[in-house]
Amino acid sequence: MISHRPFLIPSKNKRILNILQIIKEDSEISQHAIAERVGISSAIVNKYLSILSDDGYVITKWISKREQEYFLTGAGNELCQSLTLSYHAELVRHYSEIKNVIIESVKGKLAEIDRIGIFGVADTGEIVNKIIDAFGKKVICAFDNDEDKHGMLFYGLRVFSPEKIPHVDPEAVIIASIGYQEEIYNQLCSRFPDRVDNFVKIIS
Repeated sequence: MISHRPFLIPSKNKRILNILQIIKEDSEISQHAIAERVGISSAIVNKYLSILSDDGYVITKWISKREQEYFLTGAGNELCQSLTLSYHAELVRHYSEIKNVIIESVKGKLAEIDRIGIFGVADTGEIVNKIIDAFGKKVICAFDNDEDKHGMLFYGLRVFSPEKIPHVDPEAVIIASIGYQEEIYNQLCSRFPDRVDNFVKIIS
């Protein structure tokens, strides 16, 4: 049976980068604390630190019988910078990939539509807002189930309860949530069956 486990599991390089960044921020941090922040066992942290020390990236200094300090060498700082750049470059590639998927999914559905609302006030909503703006279309508002967000501004857009959809009356509501897309779509279709054609999924 296929399970829905995370696709982007932290690699060895990502864990090493995390350890280097933590040591750079706090040389007196314990291996246990590093393990908690990285999300791995203390034994694995010890293994990584041994490798980094043997390869000349980290220097270990004993300050008592039970306490150590860790310092990055010049080579360690260079490795940290190099891994940081590579990691951010990978994030940009993933961002471009999801942006292209969203564009292909919604561009045909928005061809004759001008007044658009987005559902979901989070990171995906920001991406969708920028994509729609690039199309030359106008996003007039945002909707969200979270009552704490109602009335606030999200990148200049007033956030409303979904119950306000008939009042605001957008020509389309784009569901700007990937993880909860189906639940939100079903919620909206059930609440407003006469507007089913106005609800747009970003992944179809």
